[in-house]
Amino acid sequence: MSESFEIVDAFMRYPQEPYLYRILTESSVFKYLVSPSAPPGACFPDIRGEFLAFTSVSRGDWTIGRLGPTGDGRLSLSSTENTCLTDVCTPWHASRIDLLDLPSRLSGVDTLDELQCHGQLTARVVTTPSRYGQCPTAICFWIWQPHFRYGLYADSKMYAAIEGHGIAPKFLAHITENRTRVIGHMLERLKVRLATIHDMGKCQAVLARLHGLGITHGGLSRHSFLIDDERRCAYLHGFVNSYHTTDNGVLQAEFNSLGRILPRKPDPLTVGQEKL
Repeated sequence: MSESFEIVDAFMRYPQEPYLYRILTESSVFKYLVSPSAPPGACFPDIRGEFLAFTSVSRGDWTIGRLGPTGDGRLSLSSTENTCLTDVCTPWHASRIDLLDLPSRLSGVDTLDELQCHGQLTARVVTTPSRYGQCPTAICFWIWQPHFRYGLYADSKMYAAIEGHGIAPKFLAHITENRTRVIGHMLERLKVRLATIHDMGKCQAVLARLHGLGITHGGLSRHSFLIDDERRCAYLHGFVNSYHTTDNGVLQAEFNSLGRILPRKPDPLTVGQEKL
C-alpha cells in the first residue's frame, strides 16, 4: 500500500553531493529521500518536487528512500531502508516533545526580533505547554540536516553542564522527530535586552559562575549576554564555542575582555532589540 506525502524541506550543497528531500507522509511520519547527486539541471533544492517522478510512497517502517535517475532526467524511488538516523543533539534531559506536537508559532512574534534567536537557523516562539515549565512562552530550536548539527549539538552539551546554576535560560525539553531522534531543544523565553557598559556587574557575575564550573564561553560578545531587568540579572547564551578548561589564564583573559566588549556598538542586524 502507498500513501501521499508533502515535501517539508529539501537540501542541496554541491551538485556532486547527496540531494535530499525531507517529507512528511500521510501517516504523519518524517522520512528522507536521498539521491547520490543532484539531477541534471538542478541548481537549487527542489522544494516543489519538480524532479520527483512519483507522488506517493510505500507505507512501512522505513526512514530512507533511495532515489535513482529515470530516462527523462527525474528521480524515481528505487529502494527503502530502515536506518537509525543520528541524533542532532546528545540526549541528556528527561523531558521531550515531538516536533509535530509543538504549539503553533506565536502570532505577531518575529524571531528576527528575538535576542535569544541570534545566530540560529531555525526557531519558533510558542506558548509553553503546561507540563514543560511555568514560563508563559518558550523558544524552540531544531535542525534536521546533519551538515549543520554542530551548533545545536554544542549548545545542548553546554546546557547539560550548566543545568541548575542560573547561567542561561532554562532548558525545558529535547525536541524529537518521529518521537525518537533528537533534533533540537526548547528553552525558556525571557524578556531581555542587549547588555551595555552599565550592566558590567551583572555580566561579571554570570560569567564568574560559568568560569566557576571550569568553562570558558569561547565566543564572548555583547550578544552573548541577555539582560533581564525584571530579575535584575544577566544570562549567557550561544555556547557553540564553549569548552571546559583548567587554564586560569584563558578564563581570566575572557573575564578581563568585558571592558572591551560591552562598550561596542551592537551588530546592525540587531538594532532595535536593545529596547526589548
